[in-house]
Amino acid sequence: MPTSQELVDAIGQSLGAVVQSGFSTRTAACDSYEVFVFSLVIDAARRVGAQISYRSIGISAPFNGQFTFRTGPGNIYSRAYPYTYARIEFSGHGTLEVHVGIYAAGVSGVRHECDVAVLPFDEAENCRRQRVHPRCSELWLAAECKFYSSELSIDLGRSFLGLVKEIHQDSRFFVTNSSSETLEKLLAHHKIRWQRKLVPGNADLVNRLRSLFEEVFQNYLALG
Repeated sequence: MPTSQELVDAIGQSLGAVVQSGFSTRTAACDSYEVFVFSLVIDAARRVGAQISYRSIGISAPFNGQFTFRTGPGNIYSRAYPYTYARIEFSGHGTLEVHVGIYAAGVSGVRHECDVAVLPFDEAENCRRQRVHPRCSELWLAAECKFYSSELSIDLGRSFLGLVKEIHQDSRFFVTNSSSETLEKLLAHHKIRWQRKLVPGNADLVNRLRSLFEEVFQNYLALG
């Protein structure tokens, strides 16, 4: 199982060396894991031709390289801390944002946490102005990230199945460093996108998941 330092090193390689100045190795591995998946989403968008920039909520000055990520679920409109998010721009297409640990409103109106979420800039701006949660129907990608030192329980799979009913199944990913044959069978049966044993040192699986993320952005470009 990777350490927090190994995760931070992988994040730095993807987001750039500047991340080291603002992303501490003291951050819990489970929180670093979400940012690791965030970095793969950024890398996938870049490979499809996107221009990437970073923003800090609540700061009007240009981004200074100090990355601050949520260590628990929060509101996209919160100004409690200068939370960092990414802006993805494709030439001739709309702008997207990538966030870590935000709530989204499900079809029932109940809020749900998205460990990593991609949504349109216009939707994000409206949420910040109106102080509301993004609509699940507006999410282009959402990833549930589970970092465990033991085999995953089947209850995590059941919980995720309930979640995708609330936030729609398309481009929803269950990502974990661990594994469970029973859980994987459950997700596969329901045609849920998932990736087990995803760690920085497993290049084949990292490339596989990044390719799936690239597919999401390619679909965005085709439909945009």
